[in-house]
Amino acid sequence: GLVHRIDQHTSGLLVVAKTEPALRRLGADFAAHRLERRYAAIALGNLRQDTLTLRGLHARHPNDRKKFTCRAQEGKEAVTHLTVLARSPLTTLLVATLETGRTHQIRVHLAEQGHPIAADALYGGKRPHAKTERTRDDALLLAQLPRHALHAYALGFRHPATGEALRFELGWPDDLAQTAHGLYGEAAQLPGLAQAVFRG
Repeated sequence: GLVHRIDQHTSGLLVVAKTEPALRRLGADFAAHRLERRYAAIALGNLRQDTLTLRGLHARHPNDRKKFTCRAQEGKEAVTHLTVLARSPLTTLLVATLETGRTHQIRVHLAEQGHPIAADALYGGKRPHAKTERTRDDALLLAQLPRHALHAYALGFRHPATGEALRFELGWPDDLAQTAHGLYGEAAQLPGLAQAVFRG
């Protein structure tokens, strides 16, 4: 069974259990947030802080049933930790570490900060047009994105049978790699991927 989910059009790592006992144990760990989930994201605009923790009550948006909000009066707590890796004239490259795992959580948190994920049409991440020579290259690279620029690149959890700590990493997929490396050069290298692709 599928232990957890990622949003449609988000790439990256998933855990699938081979047995019913493994599914129950892993499901309990995911529900209790006893795991590591890191995403790489290209957000529009320049996020001023180098690190930032976003908290809110997460619920379905009152005016659009396709969307969610983290500014609800009632809902489930949502916590996202952000670390900026690099900036370009039009964008910010960051790692989002989930403390909770709500539907669309990272996309909502960034959009409600005024920095939606690039090419995320649902949450306002429209591709910007170049207004100056300085932003022309960014705009051309962002125009190439086939989907929103969010990738689940690191996943850590304990093996449900042995208790062994496992951590897996996956670099940029082909459809995001050209834009990421074009915007940020060597800074697009995701933390940890200079070592083994996985370890555990």
